[in-house]
Amino acid sequence: MTSATKIIRLFLVLLGVTVLAMTLPDLYRKNFEERPVKKLIYYSEISKNFMISEEFSDTLTHESNTVYYDQTGKQYTEREYNRQLPFLYTRKLALLGELPDSVNGVKFDQQLVKSTKRGMLMPVSSFNFQLNPLFESESGKVRPEQPDDLFRINRHGIEFLNPETNRILPEKSRLFNEALETAGFQAPARDIYGIPSTLKARDDGYFIIDNEGELFHLKMVKDKPYCRHIEKDITVSSMKCMVPGDLYAYIYDDRQQLHILRTDYSIKPLPIRPGNGRFVYSVNCFYKSYKNTDNDSIRLYVLNADYDLEDYHAMENDSYAKSSVAQIEQYLFPLKIMITPGYAHLIPLFNPPGRFIWLNLFLMLVLAGIKIRHHRNLRDPFNWLDLAIAGAFGIFGFIAVLIFPNRK
Repeated sequence: MTSATKIIRLFLVLLGVTVLAMTLPDLYRKNFEERPVKKLIYYSEISKNFMISEEFSDTLTHESNTVYYDQTGKQYTEREYNRQLPFLYTRKLALLGELPDSVNGVKFDQQLVKSTKRGMLMPVSSFNFQLNPLFESESGKVRPEQPDDLFRINRHGIEFLNPETNRILPEKSRLFNEALETAGFQAPARDIYGIPSTLKARDDGYFIIDNEGELFHLKMVKDKPYCRHIEKDITVSSMKCMVPGDLYAYIYDDRQQLHILRTDYSIKPLPIRPGNGRFVYSVNCFYKSYKNTDNDSIRLYVLNADYDLEDYHAMENDSYAKSSVAQIEQYLFPLKIMITPGYAHLIPLFNPPGRFIWLNLFLMLVLAGIKIRHHRNLRDPFNWLDLAIAGAFGIFGFIAVLIFPNRK
């Protein structure tokens, strides 16, 4: 083999290692994984209890069984469980003719559910657009109308642009810049948070972090700027703006603690333990609930209308990472390669070296024995490189070297 041929072979070996690291751990997991129990937890407005369901399923046999119970351990049939959660199972209860007439003294019907039930995911990370529309906040219309211009805030301050000509609108930019400067805004903007969509009843403008980390509220009222500096004693990491209601936004601070920004500009920390930066939020006319799920636990916080803690429940969450099969995986594979959506990136996830190193060394010795048996020259540097690949990448390197052998 020439040097060029050996280099091409080395490239193929490393490509084989990559492909095996992407496929073998997943193949192992699909065939040996102990199926985790699927757990769901909700709060019942009827019994004031946490309602839990656990689904035991096996995708290989297609068998499944679901158990329903509350936080006290009392078990329910599926229909009894559904009746405890009328806001969640409204359609099913309506079809069965089992919708309650009232809940907590409030007339209950599907219109009540439609007008008060909300839910969304609140991740800690967010993104900002470079250009945003500034809607008229008091248009008198059913919903905001798309403006003819867009704005940005750079080192020159706020600039409104005509998107058709890409030209700055100097008079409008000057008018809003004066309002920002009067409020104490320091350009450029670090972050801009809002809802740049017309699918809302009213526009509350944008919440802007300036270059000094201060928080400002900017909106347009009757074609005039409204700008206010918001006092705070936290560092804003990200914000999730809300459609018009009793809140302007949710705020994550730099410790992932969740706060609310009320419409009177007061900021209140929620009685919720910082989680993994991801909460599922749901609300109806009685309670607001925040669910945080991670590898080890599921935590559900129930808050009242004043955002004070009404009730709380946590339970262990079954996960593959805690299973014996996952522990064995760490002894078999040095790493696995995760593929991001759209195949944009390949991310290597390494296991603890103290676990897989012994198998790697054993495979390296086996590979050396195979080469000796086939009369390979162990003085050849590419044979030593094969042994090093097996020692570093374990079973992936061992298989790849055997698929693309060095014949010298």
